[in-house]
Amino acid sequence: MSTITPADHARLLTKTQAALKALRGIELTGLADESDESVASRALDVKDLADGGVQVWVASDGLSLDHKARLERGLRERLGDEVSVYFKRRAPAAGAAPAPVKAAAPFG
Repeated sequence: MSTITPADHARLLTKTQAALKALRGIELTGLADESDESVASRALDVKDLADGGVQVWVASDGLSLDHKARLERGLRERLGDEVSVYFKRRAPAAGAAPAPVKAAAPFG
């Protein structure tokens, strides 16, 4: 199992932010209307994987499936194929209600 040092974590997060900014100029990535700061803030985290790989977490708010596929391809080209990309929402989807809580019945 690999362990990312704090320096490697910061370096890869900075590299991910730079890659996202570069992808902003590419058509159909969903980032064209965002500022550099907004695009850079989409790089959320870098995680170690059990298999020794590395995963970058990217905010997916407002992106379609096509946008995410294009971003993943672009990020892997810039960061290397050994890096996987995980898209995560920062906020719940608009209009989404919280999951209902199932109350335990006293007799099953």
